[in-house]
Amino acid sequence: MEYKKITMDDSVEAYTDSYIIRDYDSVPYLSLWGQPQKVQAIYAGLTSNASWHWIRIEGRATGLNRGGKLTCRNKRLGDVLHKVIWSPELLGPSLGQFRKKVVYGDSKEEIVDFAYRLVSAIVPTPMKPEWKYWLWEEILEPEAVQLETFGHIQVAYEIEVPSHWLLEGEILKNLDVLDKAKAA
Repeated sequence: MEYKKITMDDSVEAYTDSYIIRDYDSVPYLSLWGQPQKVQAIYAGLTSNASWHWIRIEGRATGLNRGGKLTCRNKRLGDVLHKVIWSPELLGPSLGQFRKKVVYGDSKEEIVDFAYRLVSAIVPTPMKPEWKYWLWEEILEPEAVQLETFGHIQVAYEIEVPSHWLLEGEILKNLDVLDKAKAA
């Protein structure tokens, strides 16, 4: 298993086996593990009341943006604590304060499918599954930002979920193209 060292305040160390980093150095997903007291110290530092807290992953400074609530899950494995921390605002299936969402997977195909399912769940405009490539290529991808990933997450993009009115207008403008679309 590949991993990277995480440090906070140049003294507390733990490890990560996967993460997603956004282009302006915030981490919407982090798998953190190590000695329980050190993992808890890093988590406490990252989730205290200040808006930003910095950690270093292999020397690179980054942080968790507290713009929204963070969620975590723990599992103790002997003398090791594994804590997975994520932002439901960016990774969850509902639209939060902003229209930004992170979609991820092992391949571009999985990303396209994930983005289609996510937008279909959030936006009330009905869409056919065979429109997923059109949705990605014409609506989402031009504004999508590829994010840095590590570990089991191979590819991730930050997308902006279109408004109901924008999506409906684009569908109506492109009905002739969409009627010819075939499921891959």
